[in-house]
Amino acid sequence: MTSWQMSVVAAFTRLAYQRRFTTEAAGLRTLARPKGPSRPPPAILQGYAVSTTRDHGFDLHRVRPHGPDTGVTVIYLHGGAYTSEIVRQHWSLVAFIAARTGHEVAVPIYGLAPHHHGLEALDFVTAVIAAETARGRRCYLAGDSAGGGLALLAAQATHRPVGAATAPIGAPTDPADPSATPGSASSLVSGSASGFVSSSASGSAPARVSGSAPGSAGSAPGSAGSAPGSAGSAPGSAGSAPGSAHDGSGGVVGVTAMAPWLDLSISNPEVDAVEPHDPWLRRPGLRPLAAAWAGEVPLQDPRLSPLFGDLTRLPPLQILVGTRDITLPDCRLLRDRLPPSVPLTYHEEPGAVHVYPLLPVPEARPGRQAIIDHIAATTTRPPT
Repeated sequence: MTSWQMSVVAAFTRLAYQRRFTTEAAGLRTLARPKGPSRPPPAILQGYAVSTTRDHGFDLHRVRPHGPDTGVTVIYLHGGAYTSEIVRQHWSLVAFIAARTGHEVAVPIYGLAPHHHGLEALDFVTAVIAAETARGRRCYLAGDSAGGGLALLAAQATHRPVGAATAPIGAPTDPADPSATPGSASSLVSGSASGFVSSSASGSAPARVSGSAPGSAGSAPGSAGSAPGSAGSAPGSAGSAPGSAHDGSGGVVGVTAMAPWLDLSISNPEVDAVEPHDPWLRRPGLRPLAAAWAGEVPLQDPRLSPLFGDLTRLPPLQILVGTRDITLPDCRLLRDRLPPSVPLTYHEEPGAVHVYPLLPVPEARPGRQAIIDHIAATTTRPPT
């Protein structure tokens, strides 16, 4: 059941933010809004060791918790439809990750549309990853919405030459057809009613996992599902860490993507059923933002839309998405396209809106804890 707080947040979001995306003209106005500051807020500056450098023409903030250095850098990529700056909710999660994992969190402030474009951001983020690994550090990527898409693009780019597509660019395949995708729906395993679960660390190919019933691509948004996960069922518990076959490859040991923007064209026909229930995002307003971000590059180019990139060599991946979120159909499609060799922890939160782990709702707490547990389980194993 959706909490009353989630319902209130959904109503507020509909009133305060949906107007930015209802029409193409609204999207163009959003694109033209002046950018705000990107510096960390006072609470972060007071509670952590924070430094800022200018790397490759952009700011790179580092948030270091107290205690010994772990040798791991969590690289957090903020959302905002590639046109809005980092905000307080992002910084709150950055601080939470630093405090709970003990890892340094690096926050690249990539350039935003309309003055910057997607390939520029991808170059910046992959350069940050290369610099970290050159220092002998292990990198974990995390991001929300647009930042979640960029995190996946960066993970893909570390495993292949940027721009080399191994999946056809075009209309999404049918996720209901097991023969159409390498990680078919038949490989999905639903989680227990207690909530989040994680893939097995056994030598066999990891199963798909979900904290709630995954649901078919055509199921109604906001349908009944399992309750949010309890602490005892969080991923990363003993014996449940994702498989280690991908550790250290490309310098990225794991990825968390919250409601990632996976296809800039937003062309999945299943979005039609979800969009009326999303109190925040609308395709008409997002399209001019995507066009500005892509520039001269096709929207479904695998360097901009990770759904069409190489999915075969990704590190352990975690996806969290709500059922009242237009990114849901593409998250399901990605889930079903992943080959069995990619360890996946997948969770749909019934009734939750876009990037729910960032919101002041009860559902955010188990979501945030699941992120911490996945980071811990992935980064504490010795590299292979």
